[in-house]
Amino acid sequence: MVDYIARGMIQINVNKTYLERIPLPQPSDEELETNQDYRYIYKNALILQLYNDKAGDFEDLQKEFGIDKGQIPSTQKAYDTLRAKLDIHIAKLYGLSKEEFCAMLESFKVLHDKQPHYIALLKSLWE
Repeated sequence: MVDYIARGMIQINVNKTYLERIPLPQPSDEELETNQDYRYIYKNALILQLYNDKAGDFEDLQKEFGIDKGQIPSTQKAYDTLRAKLDIHIAKLYGLSKEEFCAMLESFKVLHDKQPHYIALLKSLWE
């Protein structure tokens, strides 16, 4: 979502002015603890990061948030599925319909060319 919005504003150079225009939620610590959507996002984003964390840099956060090894995807397919569910959840929070989401996906030429299976997965998982 952020990439899509940024590409609509930025031609060549990125600067702070462009980044400040991107509508990113800035929840308080209390909102992060009480809002189920925020919890879903940060927990699953951490789980995805742990899948890629070969150096163990996120082990402290893993312990802090009570994520056991069984929650971390064990295959690329499981990783892609969790990532797709997270992307869909965020798109819905921005109020996108399936049709709008699919139109936005079509604008990601590199993703479309290099990971067509991921785009197909996103479309198939939208409920």
